[in-house]
Amino acid sequence: MVVETEHVECLMGWLAYGSPARSLVGAERLVEKLAVVVFQGDYDWPTSTSRADDYRDALREWFADDVRESEFVDMADPDTDPGLLIDWFLPVVLEWEEQVARGQREDADGEAPRGWRNPRFDGTPGTEYYRIDAATGEYVYAEREDDEDWVVYDRRRYAEPAWDDAYGLTYRYDRKDGVYEWRDEQTATWEDQAWADAHAAGPDGSAGTSERSEVAWDENRRMFYRLGPNGIYEYADARIPGDESSGCGEVWLSDEQARTRVMPIHLIPGWQDLEGEPWAEGWYTLPDGSGGYTYLHSPDRTPEAGDDGWSQVPPAPPAPLTAEQEEEYAALGYTLDEAAEVIDNLTEALNGLAAPQE
Repeated sequence: MVVETEHVECLMGWLAYGSPARSLVGAERLVEKLAVVVFQGDYDWPTSTSRADDYRDALREWFADDVRESEFVDMADPDTDPGLLIDWFLPVVLEWEEQVARGQREDADGEAPRGWRNPRFDGTPGTEYYRIDAATGEYVYAEREDDEDWVVYDRRRYAEPAWDDAYGLTYRYDRKDGVYEWRDEQTATWEDQAWADAHAAGPDGSAGTSERSEVAWDENRRMFYRLGPNGIYEYADARIPGDESSGCGEVWLSDEQARTRVMPIHLIPGWQDLEGEPWAEGWYTLPDGSGGYTYLHSPDRTPEAGDDGWSQVPPAPPAPLTAEQEEEYAALGYTLDEAAEVIDNLTEALNGLAAPQE
């Protein structure tokens, strides 16, 4: 017995978004793993009915020489219980995933399989793709599918712990949330900045000094910092936010104020590559207080938190040109950059003609 299109269509119907079976234990994970391992990253496969034959062929390939194919065929029937198939099929797909990770299913060129796109990517830089470490069986992560540097999640999210002489505590930087955490050795837990500030200030809040420390640059937050007279760290943006060479600004903020300020989007943790991108210029962000961000395009000035227009929708780069658009630009005899320059020059000339004469 082999997998037929009707069996795939039955599976798709059961696991389509909003169907009763989709809420069963293991269903979401089965959808995710089938997308990653079998259906080449197509996370919408349960609703892509026009591709049922493609999914049938993919399953046949994975079931090749596997006696369990007949079991799948028996259970992928509208008259059976979808929960039984989910409970049976999920371990099978997880086994396939491990085979790929261990290099037991090499491609035609004999190359080891690459990582898969991380469906649970949470914004932590360097966790866009994942695979299973063949030696430890652990999930490891990297920025690209063909990356050579694969490490466990915590090493991507957190910087190596270090000692802070001023606070007398060990700290680490959380690259996902853009905050520092401080080690409470008594409870063996990591605490937030407010806890560390209280620790540094002492029981009666008088543990500070009468002078501020020298100003230094924090590469993680991309801000200047100093130790205030109360013994607590203060932060200031560079004159050009994120650019150390522009010098220190004049406004000093507490940790909380620094975390909740308006800032250019390239200062969001993990978004530093947007600095200098033309389409990202003039875009600002404001933390929403629940771990996310709001966004506003303000090309002429730094906006205020109370301005209208803040949106939960992040900016995105312009869509790539279609083949037809590329042909149209080529027919003009200009490259895209040259065409943009001509348009800018023409606009400037027209504005000059319209300017009032003195």
